[in-house]
Order: sequence, then C-alpha cells, then structure tokens
Amino acid sequence: MDIQRLKQIVIKNKKILLLFASIAALLIIFFIYTTYNQEYVGASDWYGYYSLSLLLKQGRVDLEVGLPPAQYPSIAPLSYFVRNGKVLQQYPPGYPLLMALAGFIGLEFYVNPILGILAIILMFLLVKDLADTWMAALFSLLWAFSPIVMYGSTSVMSDLSATVFILLSLYFYRREKIIPSALALGFSLAVRPTNVLYCLIFLPVLLKETWKDKQWIKFGLFFAVPVSLYAIYNWQVYGLPWKTGYSDFSDHLLTSVFFNHLVFYIKEIILQFTPFLVILALLASWKKNKDSLFYAGWFLIFLIFYCFWRSGGDTWWWTRFLLPAFPALFFLAAQGLKNLSTFIQSKWKPAKPVINISLILLTGIIIIYFVIYGFNHGDIWKINKGKIYYDASKAIGEAVPANGFVGSIEFSGCIRLYAGIETFNSSYYPHSLFFISDLLKKKIPVYMAVEPWNREIPTLKKLFEVFKVEKVMTVKGWSDFYLYRVVKRKMLAYEEMVQEWLEKK
Repeated sequence: MDIQRLKQIVIKNKKILLLFASIAALLIIFFIYTTYNQEYVGASDWYGYYSLSLLLKQGRVDLEVGLPPAQYPSIAPLSYFVRNGKVLQQYPPGYPLLMALAGFIGLEFYVNPILGILAIILMFLLVKDLADTWMAALFSLLWAFSPIVMYGSTSVMSDLSATVFILLSLYFYRREKIIPSALALGFSLAVRPTNVLYCLIFLPVLLKETWKDKQWIKFGLFFAVPVSLYAIYNWQVYGLPWKTGYSDFSDHLLTSVFFNHLVFYIKEIILQFTPFLVILALLASWKKNKDSLFYAGWFLIFLIFYCFWRSGGDTWWWTRFLLPAFPALFFLAAQGLKNLSTFIQSKWKPAKPVINISLILLTGIIIIYFVIYGFNHGDIWKINKGKIYYDASKAIGEAVPANGFVGSIEFSGCIRLYAGIETFNSSYYPHSLFFISDLLKKKIPVYMAVEPWNREIPTLKKLFEVFKVEKVMTVKGWSDFYLYRVVKRKMLAYEEMVQEWLEKK
C-alpha cells in the first residue's frame, strides 16, 4: 500500500481514528487513577465522607454509639458532633450520597476516578467551544495530570465532585439545556455550599442571556429542586434549612491570614500549573470580553474567599479549596493560546504546523513536570493511600478487649470502623476526661491511642496529669505512636480539673 493510499484512508476515517485514540487515552488515564486510588480512610475528611456514605446506605444520618451521646458528647469521633442527643456528621451530604449510591454495587471508592474522567471529557468539550479540537485535547491532558486534579481524582475528598457539577452545569447551559444545567448546579451546593460563590458570578450571565425569553425562571425553578432537598436535609438533621453541619464559620474568616494565603496560592498556582498556563490566562484576561470577564470573576471570587479562610497556606494540597475555580484558569489559558496562535499566524502564514508540533512537545514536557512535582510532594503517586489507618486500627483492635473504649483524635473514626471498637474523641476537653473517669468507675477498659503530633495539645497533656497510664504497644502510623492503658485516676489532679472547669462555667 503506497503512502498516498494510506493518507487517503486516514483522512477518510479521521473521526473514527480520533474517537478510538480518545477512548484509549481515557482508559489509560482511568487505569492510572484507579491504580493510585485511595481505598482506606481515617482522620477527619476521609473518614467523615466515607462513614456518612455508609449511614446513608442504611437510610440514616446519625452514628450509633454504645453510650448516651447527650451524657457523653466526647463519644463522637472526629468529624462528628453531638446535637439533640444524636451523633451527627459535619460534612454536606452530596459527595457521601454519590459514594452511597456507588456503594450498592461495590464502587464507593471509585466515585472520584470516574468523576475524574468525566471532568476530562467536560474540559475537552468546553475548551473545544473556546478554541479548537486540537487545543481542547492538549488542555484536557494537562488538566488530567495536573497535581491537584490528580489528587482530587484519587482521594476520598469532595473537591473534585464539587468541580465536576459546576462543569456539568456550564456544559449543559452552553448547549441551552436549562433543566440539567440547573439541577447540576443546585446539586453542587449539596456537595460544597461554597459553590454559591460560582452562582454569584454566574447569575448576572444567566439573567443577561435569558431575560428576554424568561428561561431564567425555568432555570431557577429546577435549580431550587436539589437546593430545596438539601435544605430539607439540613432542617431535619440540623434544625434549620440554612444550617449545615459546620458551626458558625464566621470565625474561620480572618483578615490576618489574607496576605500570607494570597502569596501561598499565587506561588502554588504558578508552581503547580507552570508559568506557561498562568501567562496564557493573563493574556486572555487583558483582552476583555464577556467570556474572559466571566472566567476571571469565577476564578477570583474563590481565590479571594479562601485567602480569608483560616485553614490552609502551608501544604501544597490546600489548593484543593480552589479546585472548583481552576477550570476557569484553564478556559482563560485556552483563550490566551488561541489569541496568541491567531496573532502568530497572521504574521507568518506557515506557522500552524510549527505551532502544533511545539504544543505537543510542550504538553509532554509539562505533563512530565506534573508527575515529577507529584512524586516530590507526595500524596499523589502512592498506592494504598491511607492504609496506615487500616493497619494501625487492626493492630489496636487485637490489643484491646471487645468491651474496651479507645480514645484518640485522628484515629477515633478508623478504629471504630476497622476494629469494631467503641472510641471517643480525646481532644474534647473536659468531657473526654469525665468520660474516662466514668468508664473506670464502671470497670470498663480504657485505652488511649496518642498521635505524636497531638501529644502536646493542652487536653492530652491534662489527660496525662489526671490519669495514670501504662504503655501497651507501639503502633505503626505516619510516624510511630503509642497505645496506652488508662489504669486509674489521680484524685488530686481530677479534683483540680473539675474545679477549673466549674470556674470557667
């Protein structure tokens, strides 16, 4: 077969070949996501989301515990709290609901890898609308392997699902499919309530584009469906439609952290996404049009909000807060690249093949950089993420009698989950100390699993003052820690603690 004949066959079957190439690429990426996917949980977020999904599968929202939670509020493990005599979860139900539904067919830990693939497809389709198929393919690959997207696609966290439902809403809206767009955006608030920030930027666009044909009314009605269901959930679980599992978070918004967080996020965005993408996004931002203003506003409102948020600012993966805003950065970069490519071709007609080859090489280099970044920073390219929680819990379960209670902070959930032992949150001062005292009076064995990074917090220091303990074993964890048996109460220290608590009351 001559070259000319082969060329004709390729041209004739171009769409089919591109489809097969796309499917092959997505399968490879899905294999990577599932290989490095997390299937073990602990601490607060991981355990919180997964344990709530288990409760939702049972048709309930409160955690069953061995003693009255109203009397012993410290029995609630990390990520839970006691309200009206029930042990309730602090996290929104959207992501756990997806895990619960997938859990009926044994795929609860595959929700994020699947959503990761969906996000890639949506990124391709939306960038294609802004630029062309070629650029859409390249930006989709960059999105797939960027560190925080890789993290979101392989961790038991809600950041990626919050992002995907915004993308899904935008995709349907761009195709004038109002109903699925509204439903997706409404559901995104049940995944992460701060997605209301996107709604604030999207609302003027919606009203401007749909005012005359009154489609905004239709959008609002269907948007209200999932939002109302979420409000009913909050009402039934927390007492008010607008109340979530998070307590009043106004104390989480601090002006004092703004500058440090701003510097942190800007630095991490440049490091994680490379100056290339950032410069392209800036090029598009300066050429003001309705799309670039929308994308810039979308990105900036999340950035500004989380610069005030108390948590974050020290580890690279805190950029997960901004994951629902990062698609806007990619869309701006795609616009910037299109503008730059058009400008170069206007000055030099044969530039297109040179630009395409350069983009292929640059995309490959950036993906390699993403992988190196991930290996250097950890938390991404690791198999069996979180298995330490499972192994530690099993080891503790073998050392503690079935009727025993184990106090811990970050292991208080996973010990309950994997070892089937009652636990309590040992950081809950002074209730955890009263709880231990009552357990000892009832001749119930009490143990303490003390994480070394929490050893010096005031509550645990007080605990070691009030009670006599014996070291039982060394437990392998992120760093080794000890399991203690609480032997007896030191009366003098206990009386001082009670008096101190009464004075504070």
